[in-house]
Amino acid sequence: MVRALVVYYSLSGTTQQVADILVSELQKKGIDTVVEVIKCTQAEGVGILRQGYRSVNGTIYNLDNPPENDPRQFEFVFIGAPLWSLGTIPVPEQWMKSVQFDIDKTKFGAF
Repeated sequence: MVRALVVYYSLSGTTQQVADILVSELQKKGIDTVVEVIKCTQAEGVGILRQGYRSVNGTIYNLDNPPENDPRQFEFVFIGAPLWSLGTIPVPEQWMKSVQFDIDKTKFGAF
């Protein structure tokens, strides 16, 4: 059976809404889908200007939860994140640095 991993970090809920739509569409296609939510309270509750500064400044964020799934066990991996200061928030990058990928087996997407 084809499997997909949908990993995302959401602050306001918009990224979660996109993830929910993606999961629904994958399941309609008969793809076994696993969802993993990245948690990082360090990035929450900070003003938008400070968030933007941290993003541009290269602040390293510590994840509240370690990765739960091994991306090498999936045919598809989708990673979602909000945008900060014309770039993606660094939180999912920390998740990606914590896991290993099989780029020959797995197809990747971002939202």
